[in-house]
Amino acid sequence: MSENKNIFSNGMMLSMNIAGKPYRGSIVKVQVGADIVLKLAKPDMSILHIMPNSSCVVRCISDEGMAYGFQTSLRNRKIPLITIAYPEGELQGVSVRKSERIKTSFWAQLKLMNVSGAAETSKLEMIGDANIVDISLGGCRIMTKQELKKGGPIWVEFNFGENDETVHFKGTVCGKKPAPYESFFFGLEFSDANDELLGKVKKILENPEG
Repeated sequence: MSENKNIFSNGMMLSMNIAGKPYRGSIVKVQVGADIVLKLAKPDMSILHIMPNSSCVVRCISDEGMAYGFQTSLRNRKIPLITIAYPEGELQGVSVRKSERIKTSFWAQLKLMNVSGAAETSKLEMIGDANIVDISLGGCRIMTKQELKKGGPIWVEFNFGENDETVHFKGTVCGKKPAPYESFFFGLEFSDANDELLGKVKKILENPEG
């Protein structure tokens, strides 16, 4: 059970097949060893015709980039919420990440492009700060109190190493999850992964402490 406790978290998306029909939902509550409550992405009244204890096949991807699949059962349905039984035993996952991700702790500035004026006067403006909690050759994960739009662009700048080498990149916001201290975790995918950026990221992966 202890292994599964680290897999599920509020906001995590699950894909399900219940009585032969596909559903997707995000976790709103987890009771380890008991059940998982989800909010359906597209509420479908047809699930009310599915009997409790019906078989439910679930697939999900954890924050660590591990894909899991398991079979459980439907316990309750109160649209848009449904409850499934917490899986029994230890789940075995498969990594789906293309690049290794390393834990870090870098303070960073977050910027957005101000396009309120003429195109030639558009410029980046700081909107807040963040902590980069992990990074890979494909992107990073940040923790911030700023609200970022999924699918939208964000510019990030931070320093690392003894010489305070500057790293700046444009990213695309890929996902959002609750974080401690009234903050959020956001996954960012590099939008401009040129040789210079990848070279600096490789240095961080080799020596994340700087």
